[in-house]
Amino acid sequence: MKSDKFLELDRSLLPTGNLIDVEHTPFDFRAGKRIIEGVKSKHQQNEIVGNGYDHPFLLSENHQKEICLVNPSNGRKMIVETNEPYVVLYTGNMLEDTFLIRGIPCQKHLDLCFETQHPPNAIHNQQLPSILLEKNKEYHSKTRFTFTVE
Repeated sequence: MKSDKFLELDRSLLPTGNLIDVEHTPFDFRAGKRIIEGVKSKHQQNEIVGNGYDHPFLLSENHQKEICLVNPSNGRKMIVETNEPYVVLYTGNMLEDTFLIRGIPCQKHLDLCFETQHPPNAIHNQQLPSILLEKNKEYHSKTRFTFTVE
């Protein structure tokens, strides 16, 4: 993931507006990293979301293969490209085994979501760019998911 910073979350899981440098943290995906590292991490930001990720990452590039996810066991690859400034990475931290997904019991950390968007909770954080859409203005967003096999 091409991101140098992520938004800090408070205990209510709302972004505080503080951008944190990813260097030397479980949030540094710039050179690749296994998602499980964040699930097992003792970093306070991983622990407050239920051990994993539910964080907005500020993307350092757009439409340049910002996110690349590879499954080494079968070679499946997903590339995400967007014009949005942020992506929220969510790792299913709140899932419970109370229902089935295509016949498989749901379980914590079973899924992975990439939500491209503007910074969440920006309306309450003056240091973040405005997310207000002015009357009679249009908003356009584009996110592309490309799937291949290596």
